[in-house]
Amino acid sequence: MNNILNGVVRCSLYTGTYGRKRCTAKCLGCFVGESETFNSEYQGNTSQVHELMSVLPNLKEAVIMGNPDPSVDTEVCNETAKILQSKCIRVSFLTNGTGDMDIIRKIIDGLDLSLIYGFGFSVDSLDDDKNSILKGKNISLKNTIYNMMLLKDLGIYVVAFFAIWPTNMNDNWQEYTDYFESRGIHVSSSFGSIASAQGRIKHVSEEEILKIRGRYSDVRLATVLANDDEYQEYLSTYVTKNKLQCTSLKKINVYFTGGGLKASYSCPIISAVYPEYLVNIHDIDFHAFHDNTIKTGYCPVAKEAIGFKSAKLHPICRFHKFKPKKLHEYVT
Repeated sequence: MNNILNGVVRCSLYTGTYGRKRCTAKCLGCFVGESETFNSEYQGNTSQVHELMSVLPNLKEAVIMGNPDPSVDTEVCNETAKILQSKCIRVSFLTNGTGDMDIIRKIIDGLDLSLIYGFGFSVDSLDDDKNSILKGKNISLKNTIYNMMLLKDLGIYVVAFFAIWPTNMNDNWQEYTDYFESRGIHVSSSFGSIASAQGRIKHVSEEEILKIRGRYSDVRLATVLANDDEYQEYLSTYVTKNKLQCTSLKKINVYFTGGGLKASYSCPIISAVYPEYLVNIHDIDFHAFHDNTIKTGYCPVAKEAIGFKSAKLHPICRFHKFKPKKLHEYVT
């Protein structure tokens, strides 16, 4: 067995290969469905869940992403979670937020709530019109909040995720954060996704990214571009502790496909940019730029992730967040 697999303690799990073809939303910035893995309409099965546990003997947590959303294949996601929980593996779910209360209830039906460590919803704006544009489907914040509070009342940790695009970049992110945190819901963010959006949506410019970060100094926004001081702090903390999503293979992405279990690095945008890094799970290994990434902390797909290459700032891991510092020297 690949010794790397013995060290995996967490995976993000895609239960099939429908991609955007049969998703419950058509999110403009979605990267799922751009690679060959999602060119078929394959639905995973319970035997692959058991195989997964055999291949990853030390797995402790699984984020169930669905096919490619838990609202697409609720019964499969629910059954997958039950099998994982039977081995005391904790599960969480991440959804586009378009599902109604019945969908949420089906996903968690019969599960051990103490072994559900989170439920994330993608909510890109407090404005229904903007959120509907970005989701490619009419969506009501009122309904999403109802589902969130249903889960929270059951003692489940709930997270609201937002990605910043030109459509919503002028939103008040302090107001957004206050809205959710006042209800006991954690907030997380990112800028953009990857170029494989293929023209469906534009990226936010460097100038606007810095303005937004400077404007919301009390909101824990994704950094993505760091000045010299921020970069040194990033190196001494995030990189030193090897929290990079593409170098520490304690976390990986797993895909149920008709050709067996496939895997890639925990940061899914790398395999979307470099499809050769989406492999049979037994063949997963460190990528060619591993040593340089460990040394510099630079995101190997930063240009694709935010749509441009910065001339003066450091392109760091899109999962790293800290409060902006000294951005005034870049913002006019």
